[in-house]
Amino acid sequence: MIRHSLRIITLHRGRHEKKRRVIRFTDPKYHLLALFINAEADSFRREINAAFEQAETEGEGFFAGNLTTLSIHDGIAELCSQLDEEQVPLLIEAKELKALLSEWYSKR
Repeated sequence: MIRHSLRIITLHRGRHEKKRRVIRFTDPKYHLLALFINAEADSFRREINAAFEQAETEGEGFFAGNLTTLSIHDGIAELCSQLDEEQVPLLIEAKELKALLSEWYSKR
């Protein structure tokens, strides 16, 4: 498993307070993965799960969020930035990504 930490942080704005989960990875090469999970995993949970299901049934799944795209094929998940076309895509085992997302969703 990729080394990471999950924390709950508290954001303050005037009198208002908001708690938020944050995932951080030890290795900076996983910056895109952190962006995907922190920014898009909650908002697009159904669509991401549908991409995994589609990959299991049809051999290939795809998700396009606001910041990233996710392609799943042959047991490999490929994350790409939609903001920086020069950023190298991140390849990760689909099972490992699914495990990270399960951990993320369980920490509410």
